[in-house]
Amino acid sequence: MIFDMDGLLIDSEELYHKASFDICAIFGKVPTDDVFTRCMGQKLAHSMAVYVEMMDLPVSPEELLSMMHERMVRDINDNLKMMPGATDILKFYHKKIPMALATGSSTIILDAVLKKTQMAEYFDVIVSADVVDRGKPDPAIFLHAAKKLGVEPQSAVIFEDAQNGVIAGHAAGAYVIAVPNRFTLGADFSKADIVVSNLFQAKEQIETLRR
Repeated sequence: MIFDMDGLLIDSEELYHKASFDICAIFGKVPTDDVFTRCMGQKLAHSMAVYVEMMDLPVSPEELLSMMHERMVRDINDNLKMMPGATDILKFYHKKIPMALATGSSTIILDAVLKKTQMAEYFDVIVSADVVDRGKPDPAIFLHAAKKLGVEPQSAVIFEDAQNGVIAGHAAGAYVIAVPNRFTLGADFSKADIVVSNLFQAKEQIETLRR
C-alpha cells in the first residue's frame, strides 16, 4: 500500500491554499483557479515555478519556495489535522501489509508533518519529492516507493486525492484508489480503479480486494 500525503492523510490543502493567497498578496497578486489546477499534486518546487511564471511574481522560484516553506512549517505546527479515516486505516494495516508514504512535498515539509502527526511509525518506507527528478503525473515517485518496499508496482495499491497523482499511479501500473477532498472533487479521476468518499471507504475496498 502506497499513500500520498497532502490532502489524503493530512488536511494540508487548506493550509497551502491560505498560504498561497497570503504570500501572493505581498506582491499585490491573487492566485487563480488555473494556477491551483496546474499545481495540484505537483512537487512544491515545481509549483512555485508555476506561480512565478503564471502570476509574473518579482521573485525567483527558489525565493518563493523558501517563503512557502517557512509559512507552511509554522502552519503545520499550529493547525495541521489528519484527514477522516487516516489514522484508522494506518493503524489497521500496520504490520499487516507493507506500507509506504510517497509525497510530492519537500523533505522540509515532510519532516514537519511527521513531527506533528507522529505517523512515521506506520510506514516501512517514506519518500519525498526530493528523491526523484520528475514529479507527478510522472510515476517516478511511486516506482521508487514500490522498489524500496521490494514489490512490483502491479502488486501495489496507491491512494491518491489529486488528478496528477491518480495519473501517476495508473502509469506505474498499480491499483489506484482515488479519495477526493473538497479541493479536488471536480477533478478527472477516470484513471482511478475506484473513487471513494473517504479513507474509511478506502479501507472497505481494501478488505474487498483481500477476500
